[in-house]
Amino acid sequence: SERQAVLAAEPNVPRRVRDDQRSAANRAARRERYDEVVALHQCGLCGETI
Repeated sequence: SERQAVLAAEPNVPRRVRDDQRSAANRAARRERYDEVVALHQCGLCGETI
């Protein structure tokens, strides 16, 4: 039954890897956008650009 579990799990491996890569790419894109927003944000207290 252990081998059956391994065989049953195998088809899911590529999808999980794909999902990991996609989520990593999404995180990177989100971080870039966040950096842009932060770069344009001015501190309301001291007026300095953060």
